[in-house]
Amino acid sequence: LASARDYLRGVLPLKLQTTSQLASRLAELVVFDLPDDYFDHYRDRIAAVSGDDVRRVARENIHLDRLAVVVVGDADQIQDPIRALDLGPVEVHETPA
Repeated sequence: LASARDYLRGVLPLKLQTTSQLASRLAELVVFDLPDDYFDHYRDRIAAVSGDDVRRVARENIHLDRLAVVVVGDADQIQDPIRALDLGPVEVHETPA
């Protein structure tokens, strides 16, 4: 968690270096209806995120009963090892030639 917090706090200034990047951040304010001072307090809010916060949000948003794992590769080579994991039904979809 500390590494993720440090990364997110540190990368923000790098995302505000060019006119294009700044325009993208301003667009986020509009699209997501965020307050004008959202990025002024972003780093403090990230620093305040706790492990309990992460677990709570994960429980609210990750529904294990609807989870899907997508694996791309040669079905002949990977199908049996994936089935051996016993994660649930395995569907194979061939791509058009």
